[in-house]
Amino acid sequence: MIEHAGEPSGSRGAATSAERKRLEEKANARLGRFRTLAENSPDCIMHFDAQLRCTYANHAFRQILETSLT
Repeated sequence: MIEHAGEPSGSRGAATSAERKRLEEKANARLGRFRTLAENSPDCIMHFDAQLRCTYANHAFRQILETSLT
């Protein structure tokens, strides 16, 4: 049995469309919880890609950046 994200995904790694949909919904729920926490945090939270481009910045960081630019 092969696992994906701690969940069994079939004997040969071929997940059914129902399994894929369930895993996608689970991943989207996790992302939603992260975004809720990050957006409501008073701390600055950023994510940078491999080229050091900011791909995400929460509200606290954007506020500090806007304040420093004015």
